[in-house]
Parts: sequence; C-alpha cells; structure tokens
Amino acid sequence: MGAIVSEENTSTSWLNALEFLLEKGRDVVNLAVLIHKPVEEDQTIRQALDKFIADRRADRSVEPVSTVANTIFPIALYIPRLGPDARKHLYDMSELARPVSRRRNRCGTYFERLVAWPLEGETINQLEKTITRIRRVLERDRRTNNSLELGVSDPRDDESFADAGSVGLAVYRPGRDNRIMGFPCLSHISLSLMDGNLHMTAVYRNHEFIRRAYGNYLGLGRLLSFLARESGCQIGELMCISSHADPEIRRFGYSSLRNLVEECRRSITSAAENLAN
Repeated sequence: MGAIVSEENTSTSWLNALEFLLEKGRDVVNLAVLIHKPVEEDQTIRQALDKFIADRRADRSVEPVSTVANTIFPIALYIPRLGPDARKHLYDMSELARPVSRRRNRCGTYFERLVAWPLEGETINQLEKTITRIRRVLERDRRTNNSLELGVSDPRDDESFADAGSVGLAVYRPGRDNRIMGFPCLSHISLSLMDGNLHMTAVYRNHEFIRRAYGNYLGLGRLLSFLARESGCQIGELMCISSHADPEIRRFGYSSLRNLVEECRRSITSAAENLAN
C-alpha cells in the first residue's frame, strides 16, 4: 500500500505525489515524500495550484498555499538581516499575532506549539531549545550522528539526550488531540544532523493534498531552513510521511484534479521551452 516519491523541489514533489494518488484513484496509506531541496519551488506549478485554489475560495476550508505554510512557519516575521535579534523578533511578533490566529483556529497554529508549547501552566519554546542544543553539538565538532531528543509529550526532556541521533519537536498532545480529521494532522517533527546537514522528518496522520499538502511542505522547508541557519549548519532533506493521504477526489472531482495536473505539466514544458529559446 505504501509508496515513496523522491524529487528535487517542493513543487515537483507535491505534483508527483498527487499524480500517484490520482493514478490510484483513492486514498493511500503510508505515502512518503522525500524533498531533496525543500526551500526550492517551481513557480509554474505553484501558480497553477494558486489559481486552482483561488477559483474555489467560496469554500471556506480552501485556503491559499501561503496561509497554510504560515501556520508552520510565518516567513514574513523572520528577518535574517536583524542578525542576533532575528529570532527574538520572530518570537515576539508571532506572540503579538496570536490573538488573530486564535480567532481563525481556537487550537492555535503549529508554529505556536513549536514556540509556546503549553505544559503545566507554562510554555516551552521548543525551537529555541533545539537551536541551543544543535549549536552545542556543533561546538563539540560533532557533525555526524549528533543531536538531541525531545519527548513527544514533554519537550523538557533530560539533557542526557544531547548526544542522541535525532531531535523531536512535539505538536500533538496525547489525550487531547484525538479528532480523526482537522488540526492537528501533523503529529511529530524529527530532526537529524548528518555531516553538518540538518534533515527533517515530519509525520502526518491525515493529509489532504489540495488544501494542505503543498503548503505543509513549503512551511516545513522554511522551518528547516530557519533551524539550519540559526544553528550554523546546512539545510538537508525533508521527508514527509502521510499515514493517510487523501487526493480529495470527493471534494474537487477527479476530472478537475486531472486537469490541474495536466496544467502543471504543460506549464513545466512551456517554461523549459522558453528557457531553451
């Protein structure tokens, strides 16, 4: 039942995964998508999807790719030119914006859980703890098989895990986030440092490929880029595993989704021909 899609950038990875799902003609379990360059996009594919979504915005559950990506990493709030103050600015601005995001989703966003994990009357900034720990590993000149482990239910895990093989970021709260559909579909984020490159694996229990998947890939890639930059290492690969992948044929119709894929393919061909000329 499972399958692996491996592509260079976010756009072609999403497109090939969607095409695979349409060939199956149904939902699929255990779909793994490996993106080698997760911060790169093919704008012709992105534009085709953006138009497809814009034409269906009457459905309030259909949101722009940028909106979905920002729930994982609000890219406009991160300003690298601020140098050492860039992270604080990001955290402060996201806190100021939190009441607005809470009006849209009372559970908050994925990014909120990463920087303000609710635990026993306080909040934990998992990203800041992760950056600090990765820097510590790099300072020890350990560029391979060095990392940290954060528990799924308690990000304040013991420092003794500082030499383990992966870093976990918790977004799913056991005992509370038990809805079959809806937020949070992202269950876990794991990070691994290998040869100075920071890699990410994200697990989704349910993944809707038109309304969410592209934006999720984009947001995760930006989050990975942020962590790598702030930790002082290079960005590696993104692996996204969908325990249940839904091509959303019932919502949008098989023909319209096939047309979307064909439009993306035509756009790629046209762009390549224009580049050749």
